[in-house]
Amino acid sequence: MKEIIKKQEQVFQGDFLKVDRVLVELPNGREGIRDIVRHPGAVAVLAINDEDEILLEYQYRTALDEVILEIPAGKVDPAEDRTAAAHRELEEETGFSARSMEYLGDVALAAGYSDEKISLYLARGLSEGQEHRDEDEFLEWEFVPRSQVLEWIRTNQIQDSKTICAMFYLSLREF
Repeated sequence: MKEIIKKQEQVFQGDFLKVDRVLVELPNGREGIRDIVRHPGAVAVLAINDEDEILLEYQYRTALDEVILEIPAGKVDPAEDRTAAAHRELEEETGFSARSMEYLGDVALAAGYSDEKISLYLARGLSEGQEHRDEDEFLEWEFVPRSQVLEWIRTNQIQDSKTICAMFYLSLREF
């Protein structure tokens, strides 16, 4: 089933994304072309307060042209430890720090065309502090009861894959 990479060339370089065109040898001996989005990786944080509420963000996403509900997340800096990145992103976007940051698992977001993986974390023991958002980052956040988050997933009001996967990982822990 494995495809063998014969040749690859970068066809686009953005601020942090790049796209490679890859020539592969297919399992049947024929050749195929794969366009692959290269991503540095990301983290997402399922932050739960002492009242068992989930910290959700409302953020406009240009690619979808809509405001979506999602958990705090962001890309990992070069050579940055993923757990440290999870702490950093939570604090930058919401001002909260977490006493504990527990790894839940990784999610491959679009394996058909991208190598991006998001590492999901569970944050507890939250302390409110100061937000330090990037200049181009605009969002609002609120704590939402877990049952409401699950209802919004069920009714398709939350479509964000990292949020859905983090909630699923949480339910597996408690199963």
